Amino acid sequence: MGAIHATFGDALTLLGDVTSLVTALDGADGRPEWWPAGATWKRTFGRFEPDRPAFATVSLERIDGPQAIVLVKVYAEAGPPAGLGVWPVHVAGVGTAHVHRFPDDPSLPTLAQVVDAPGVHIVRYRPEKRCTLRVDGAEGPQWVKVFTDDRGAAIHRATVALWGGAQRGELDVAVAPPVRFDADTRSVWQGHVEGAMITERLFSDDGPALAHRLGAALGSIPALTATPELRFDDVVQLDRSRRYAEAIRRLVPELSTDLDLVVHGLERLHADANGRVRPIHGAPHPEQWLDDDGALGLIDFDRFSLGDPELDITTFQAEVDFERLPGALRHEINAAFQDGYEQRAGALDTRLLTAYRTHKRLAKVLRSARALRPDGDVRAARHLERVRAVLAGEPDA
Repeated sequence: MGAIHATFGDALTLLGDVTSLVTALDGADGRPEWWPAGATWKRTFGRFEPDRPAFATVSLERIDGPQAIVLVKVYAEAGPPAGLGVWPVHVAGVGTAHVHRFPDDPSLPTLAQVVDAPGVHIVRYRPEKRCTLRVDGAEGPQWVKVFTDDRGAAIHRATVALWGGAQRGELDVAVAPPVRFDADTRSVWQGHVEGAMITERLFSDDGPALAHRLGAALGSIPALTATPELRFDDVVQLDRSRRYAEAIRRLVPELSTDLDLVVHGLERLHADANGRVRPIHGAPHPEQWLDDDGALGLIDFDRFSLGDPELDITTFQAEVDFERLPGALRHEINAAFQDGYEQRAGALDTRLLTAYRTHKRLAKVLRSARALRPDGDVRAARHLERVRAVLAGEPDA
C-alpha cells in the first residue's frame, strides 16, 4: 500500500462502508431534527482527495422513506467553522465530518430555488458540480440541470440546434425539446424523451443486434448541418488526460514512470492519426439511450461538440467493457456498435480508437485512486497495467 492511502487507511475503511458511516452519525451528539436516526441510506457519490481541505466528500440518499439527501465533507482535523445549518460531527479515527442537508451545497447556491417547487425529484446529485432533477407539472415531465456557473446557456443553445436537426429529419434518434435557460438559477430546462432504458436488453443475448442499431443511429450525428459551438478534439482530450495523470501521480507517486509512458504513447498516437473533427454526442454511453417501441432516443447532449467520432465509439465501448459480461458477448456488442456506426458514417481511424480507449481506461485509474477504499492505490496500479496493454494494441480483457 502506498504512503498516502496507508495514512488514511482507517478513515477510508469507515467512509467506504455506508453502514459504518451512518452508524457513526446516528450515534453523534447534537443530531439536528432533519437527520432521521435509524434510516437506511445508500452512497451516491464518494471521492478521496487528500490534497484538498476536506480529504473526502460523500453524498448519501435515503432509501427507506421520503427522498432525503445529505452532503458530507470530511476533514482530517477540526475543519473550518461550521456554517449555519451545517452539523459538525467528530468521527473517531477519521476526523470531523460536516453534514449538509440537501440542497445546502456552497458551490450550488441557486439549487435551493429550483428544488423549492412542487413535483421535484432529484435524479442525480454531483456535489459541488451539478444536480439533475425531474419536475412533473401540468405540461408533463421536464428535466432540469443546475450548474455552478452559466454553462447551461451553451447546453440550451445546443439543444435548440439538435431539435432543429431532428425536425429537419437529420437525426435517427429522438432528442429532448428545448425549454429554456434560466440565468438567475443557472439552470437549463428540457422536455421529455419517451422510452425505456435499453441496458437490460443490451447486456443480454439480444445485445449485438441492438448495439448495431444504436451505432447506426449515432452515425447520423456527424452529418448534422448545425455546427456545435463547443470543441472537444485531441488537443482538449490530451490536456485532460495529462491532468488526470498528474492527479494520479499525486495520489500514487510510485506509478509516475508508467504514467509518463502512457502520456507519451498517447501523444504519439494522436500525432500519427488522421483525425477529422465532426459533430459528436460526447458521451453516448449505454445509460443515455432509450427505446420507445422501436424508436430510439438519445439524451444528455451536454458535451455536444466538434470532435473525433472515435471518442463517441470508445465511450460506449468502455462502459460495455466495464460490465461483468462474458468476454465473447462484450466483444460482439462492441464490434456490432462500431460496425453500425461505420456503415452509417464511414470508416474510423484505428489509431484514434486505440487512443481514446486508452484515455477512457486512464480515467478509470483516477477513479480507482480517488475511491473511498484503503486499497485504492492497489486497484489503480492494476488498472494502469490494463491501460498500458490497451495502448499497446492488445484486445480488451
